[in-house]
Amino acid sequence: MSVQDWEIRARRAKDVLLNSVPKQWILPAHKLPPAHQKNVEDFPRKSGVLNDREVSITEMSATALVAGMGADLLSAEEVVIAFLKRAVLGHQLLNFATEFMAERAIARAKELDEHFKRTGKLVGPLHGVPISVKEHIAIKGRTCNAGFVAWVDDIANEDALLVQYLEKAGAVFHVRTNQPQSLMHLCCDNNLTGPTTNPYNRTLTPGGSSGGEGASMGFKCAALGVGTDIGGSVRAPAGFCGAYGFRPTTLRLPGTGIKVPGAGQESIRGTAGPLASQSVEDLDLFQRAILDQEPWEIETSLVPIPWRRVKATKAMTVGIMWDDGTDYADASAPIRPSPELCNTPKKSSSQPA
Repeated sequence: MSVQDWEIRARRAKDVLLNSVPKQWILPAHKLPPAHQKNVEDFPRKSGVLNDREVSITEMSATALVAGMGADLLSAEEVVIAFLKRAVLGHQLLNFATEFMAERAIARAKELDEHFKRTGKLVGPLHGVPISVKEHIAIKGRTCNAGFVAWVDDIANEDALLVQYLEKAGAVFHVRTNQPQSLMHLCCDNNLTGPTTNPYNRTLTPGGSSGGEGASMGFKCAALGVGTDIGGSVRAPAGFCGAYGFRPTTLRLPGTGIKVPGAGQESIRGTAGPLASQSVEDLDLFQRAILDQEPWEIETSLVPIPWRRVKATKAMTVGIMWDDGTDYADASAPIRPSPELCNTPKKSSSQPA
């Protein structure tokens, strides 16, 4: 593949993104924060794009959104439009998206509202919750490239199994998010859609490999997000962007339809996992919504164990690895976490139970 060839192919991914952005909510460049402004996390409240009610909606937890729709205080349509507006702003400032799915999302929200109006019941535990999805998690009829130029024209034949279960639970998918090429990085950049930045400091990375999801959660572009993780690819972006993330044990959530390099690699296995913009409670909601459907009946390699709530007790023990116990030739001491991280548990242990 020549230089010209790969640039032409990469441009196709950029065109998919640009053509998908809802034009009616794009803010003119002169109304955006200046390029030198690092922290843009609170810009939606000042932008004029969202009204006060929409700002409030986008700062609610997924759990609260479902409760509001169940009490007929919110409609799924107004919820998804509010999050779409915020996501467009977020993308203008952070470059976190690979594709918007506005028409699909609004149509889905209208279906959910009609169902509720007709039956008085929610479709499921995620009824009307806007969820952003990492790009390499397949959505039927859309590209699935994992950040590779060589895969830019690969189109998914069906939704990933996880997407299917989330939709059955009532979720609304409105935006797909960026990742580094090959997924194996704690940053978020590729030759297709470029680098994603952190809403709290745009000179820094949002983490990776689910960096688009980290930025999405940090800017509150969705109530929940779906990433993937082997060694920190959900947890790092959540931590970098002031959000919540959970890496389930491998073989708990469905992996069918999640496109990754290195097919057949079984020794170090990844997993999908949720991110939440507002609360740990929402991570629990996500896990229950999937595992209550018993996905092991379809993907039989999954562990057939339901999601169980366990109450923490004072007897709980937390293990911390303070260093790796190895002296390296090019270092004066073993590898250790930063002093700030080392001091945090010590400070916490001094607090009353």
